[in-house]
Amino acid sequence: MSMQNLYSLSQQLIGKSLNQKLQAFCEYFLGISYGPWLDGTSVLSLDDFNYDLETLDCVTYVEVVLALATIGPQPDLDSFKAAFENLLQNLHYANGEPSFMARNHFMCIDWIENNKYIITDITNNISGNYKTAVAMIDKQSFIKQHAIAGDKQLAIAPIESRLKYIATNEFLDDYLEYYNKFPEVSIVN
Repeated sequence: MSMQNLYSLSQQLIGKSLNQKLQAFCEYFLGISYGPWLDGTSVLSLDDFNYDLETLDCVTYVEVVLALATIGPQPDLDSFKAAFENLLQNLHYANGEPSFMARNHFMCIDWIENNKYIITDITNNISGNYKTAVAMIDKQSFIKQHAIAGDKQLAIAPIESRLKYIATNEFLDDYLEYYNKFPEVSIVN
């Protein structure tokens, strides 16, 4: 998965819709190896930002495709790579700050919240009969599990997470109705 190939594909997609770009980049990465990136693991890590276009997991796949599809036209490969890395960093971290503490560790309270500038929750449009899952997220315990000797400990209060969802049985019972309501390209969480 070379950056040159991605740049060439992006050049071919100039003038296409966002959905067409998303579809093309989704297809480009089909069959790629599944696995995590080797981000920094120290709470104080300042060199946290790493990416690997040869290995993606479910979240990094979405981040890479979104970043690639939303890059505007670039005059050359270096500009394209810089724009891609900037967008990817902004999707992967709160405010684009490449550190363990700013990484979007939790989908519900981090990733979705920090990426509302590029994604829209359409649960209300899909079903008026949605439910809301509520949970307390204890980031402090998560951070302690990932801390290494010498890391300072930060006091972080538990955060309430509220996430709208459509019950699986309701979705499956009316699959075609729901299928027709989804945009051509969607992130289903």
